[in-house]
Amino acid sequence: MLVLTLTPIEGPPGHPHADKLYHFLGFAVLALPCAALFRRALLWVVLVAVAQAGLIELVQPHIGRDAEWFDFWADLAGIAVGAGLGLWLPRQLPASNA
Repeated sequence: MLVLTLTPIEGPPGHPHADKLYHFLGFAVLALPCAALFRRALLWVVLVAVAQAGLIELVQPHIGRDAEWFDFWADLAGIAVGAGLGLWLPRQLPASNA
């Protein structure tokens, strides 16, 4: 994720708000398996992901990218949705009798 968010962009991403979707999806994909598989560490995973989201926005102006509050909010929304789904999905699966 760091490579994708800290690599200079060549040309427009297509839709003007497509990057918000990318931020949301990237952090959701990061948080979901962590929440599903490492519940005991979820608080730390969320805190580290939030710190990473903030640091990305602080570093981006120094590498030719724009720092935007809306990117940060999209990251936070992705973390929340990913963590929520990661906690919810395992409960929907039938328990194995192994």
